[in-house]
Amino acid sequence: MAGIKPKDLTQNYTGADAVTWVHGDNATTSVSERVSIQNIIDATGVASKIDSAEKGANSGLATLDASGLVPTSQLPSYVDDVLEFADEASFPVTGETAKIYVALDVNLTYRWSGSAYVEISKSLALGETETTAYRGDRGKVAYDHSQVAHDKALVGLGNVDNTADADKPLTEEAKLLAATMTKVDFFALAKQRRDTAKGSGELSVGTIGVTEAVNSGLNGSVVIANQITLGSGTEFLVNGVVHKVGGNISLAPAPDGTKTYDSATGVVTEHATSVIAFTAETATNKVITSRKDLVFLETWHEAIEEKDAVYYLGNVQFGGSNPYSSPDIVRNWDGYAYFGEWDTNTYGIYSRWSDMPDDQKKSWLADPENNIYFDPVTSQYIQVRYRIRVVEGKGDNWTNISTQVENFLRYDSENNVVIRGSGSGTFIDFAGGSTSSYHGNHPNTSTWSDGMFTCSDSYSLISITPRAVPICLVQR
Repeated sequence: MAGIKPKDLTQNYTGADAVTWVHGDNATTSVSERVSIQNIIDATGVASKIDSAEKGANSGLATLDASGLVPTSQLPSYVDDVLEFADEASFPVTGETAKIYVALDVNLTYRWSGSAYVEISKSLALGETETTAYRGDRGKVAYDHSQVAHDKALVGLGNVDNTADADKPLTEEAKLLAATMTKVDFFALAKQRRDTAKGSGELSVGTIGVTEAVNSGLNGSVVIANQITLGSGTEFLVNGVVHKVGGNISLAPAPDGTKTYDSATGVVTEHATSVIAFTAETATNKVITSRKDLVFLETWHEAIEEKDAVYYLGNVQFGGSNPYSSPDIVRNWDGYAYFGEWDTNTYGIYSRWSDMPDDQKKSWLADPENNIYFDPVTSQYIQVRYRIRVVEGKGDNWTNISTQVENFLRYDSENNVVIRGSGSGTFIDFAGGSTSSYHGNHPNTSTWSDGMFTCSDSYSLISITPRAVPICLVQR
């Protein structure tokens, strides 16, 4: 544009100063219209355009990236600088004031104060501890569950009986146990009696049935040979257990001069006739013309199922009918009820436990005079039983029948009284040595054992080995 200076472009030229358009090879072409410079600026919008130097510059304009977004380099730092770490201990030692720090283990956010990390807007993180908030989705599940009408099937307890214990029907076995004294209770009661009585022996003397008394409560029959009678209602305390004893006691036949006893060997020999017996006498072997028989009470603990039998009062020689309407069975085949080695006739009456209906079993168990308790260790019903034993003497001179002496219950050193207890079948009344023999008061025991013999190899306070309490010596 000839004649126009750059500094004058802001001027409005007219007339002679009008613009002459040039194009091509600098040929001047006259146009029919003359245009002012201002008109050109207005027509092109140059005045409203921004210098490219202002793009992305301070006080300029932000630009857009290929995605049509403002680049992060042109954004404030707090929008982008959120840094995550495993926990607060993993933060940089020195932080930056324009950054946000997140501890992922507790989901809390922090800022750098210039000297320390400070939690932003003290918040409550999600979690399952006392310092966290519970997850909303799980909380909703729990709430919805709480609004539902519950029954045992809903919580997986469909087969549980919700009946109160007091209202539940007891099983037959539970009813039997409820009617039975436990072993612990049984022995606690026995200890209480033992401590009160300070020993074992006769508690009370029965006089019923005694008309011709030998001693109080003891009758010698003049009608029936070889028999004495204990008055009905007699009670003995043996190791804390009360036994009701009474009735007829059979004795071995009186000496008839056919037996000899050798004091040197302790052997009794029976001869065909008294003449032969007297002929056989020596300095130590003499005919037995007089003797004393020992009568004593023997007790022991026995599982009812051992013989499938239960005896009224625990008396294996009981000869009557029980009061519980249980069928009575006579036991006369194995010597269990025999008074002594010489006996072949005495029997006892019992009831078979396995055949008994539960209501009858409960009657037996509930009666304390039957001395039955339940042992939870063996799951067995135990009955304390007794028999009267009559041991035929070798003569008149028993070495020891006193429980106060530390010695065996014996006729002499060759003849200790043998323990029978629950045994049945063939047995003997005497044996040499200490095996299976009764022993008197041992120095290691206290006065609780006074009045009874125990097993020679057992001195336990709560021992349930057989016991023996002397009743009398009967002169024959």
